[in-house]
Amino acid sequence: MNRNCPGCGSSLTYIKGENRINRAIAVEVVGVHAGTLFYRCPDCGHEWHAWADPNVQAKALPYMRKTEKKPHGRPDVSPSQPVWHIF
Repeated sequence: MNRNCPGCGSSLTYIKGENRINRAIAVEVVGVHAGTLFYRCPDCGHEWHAWADPNVQAKALPYMRKTEKKPHGRPDVSPSQPVWHIF
């Protein structure tokens, strides 16, 4: 799992005392894949695949939002369109 968002570069690790908490949102789609299908950044909404397997990535595509990077590095998020790129 990435420690920084591949979209905006923000840290995905929150440290409180001795505890490290992963801030990335793990998205699971029941009936499509058992376990995390992809991750979403809580800051910018960028999404990336949890698995390198192309078969699992193909299952994730219809559920992922299309993101495009803005000039300042943060992506625009359009929740109505799927993403068609593979990391």
